[in-house]
Amino acid sequence: MKWFHRTPDPIIIHAYGGYANAECMWLYARVLEDGGISFSKKDSLFRNLINTYKRFESDEISYAPVQIVWEKGELLVNANEEGYLEVEHPHVCPVVQAQTSWMKLELKLPDQLFQMESELMVPGTRSDFGVISDIDDTVIYTGVSSRMKWQLIVNSVARNVYQRHPIEGASPWYKKLQLGPSGNNANPFFYISNSPWNIYNYLRVFLEENAFPKGPILLRDIGLSAFSAKKMKERNKYRQICRILTAFPQLPFILIGDAAEEDTDIYLEVARLFPGRILTIYIRTVDHKARMARVAGLISQQTDVEILLVKSAEEAISHGRKKAFIQ
Repeated sequence: MKWFHRTPDPIIIHAYGGYANAECMWLYARVLEDGGISFSKKDSLFRNLINTYKRFESDEISYAPVQIVWEKGELLVNANEEGYLEVEHPHVCPVVQAQTSWMKLELKLPDQLFQMESELMVPGTRSDFGVISDIDDTVIYTGVSSRMKWQLIVNSVARNVYQRHPIEGASPWYKKLQLGPSGNNANPFFYISNSPWNIYNYLRVFLEENAFPKGPILLRDIGLSAFSAKKMKERNKYRQICRILTAFPQLPFILIGDAAEEDTDIYLEVARLFPGRILTIYIRTVDHKARMARVAGLISQQTDVEILLVKSAEEAISHGRKKAFIQ
């Protein structure tokens, strides 16, 4: 495949991070022309709209060769037609840390000066459990269940990351889960969403600004194939969760989502596919009668795993204490 790189604009690598177990690493990135996106707390509505346009009007660099370098080795891979890298490769770095840590890497364009640092989360050997959380309306309020989805449109297009609101109580609850029953652990967190990779940095800054536990953010490509009708098992959330559970077979998990979309369907199917691996599923309620009725029906028909509909973080925290997930 030819590397198409004839452009007057600077070429950059967007490093999306990833995770690693004791033998293998999973890393995500994309090679693009530099869109010059910058944002601050003082941005105007006009600046927010411009940045939104730039995020989705990205110009990919097809088939670019990227050199990945880490402590114990290096690897040369090519991006795909849309500039994406999705790497699964042995790393030969034994995991000995009791607490969750981060593995450093460098991503380079071989014939360019540009290079980018990336990092992979490595769950510690003493982790109590892992947490996999949805993002939209589970961590960040989007308004996807609002009438005519007008709140979703306003939040997604017209507001910058500093103007967005977290779900009330979610950050303190997640911090308690990270610390675990001992209060001094560093249980690993994974964030998944059907949102596109284009808003990765936006979501990363949001999580940092609102003091959520650090963890890989796993999004999706929005190429033409993403809009074709797919079965649930072919969609991003399901594939990412299955990949995580397969990568860490000794680690039990807690799954957190909401009733606005298909989190309940996906999580229940995952629990059936990985029996005994899911400690609890938390589903946040939403203000939408039809969706709540559907989710309640799904929950009433299953017996494979504990699943709770929770109206607040306080309700989930109370349950977590009873189950000895948290202090």
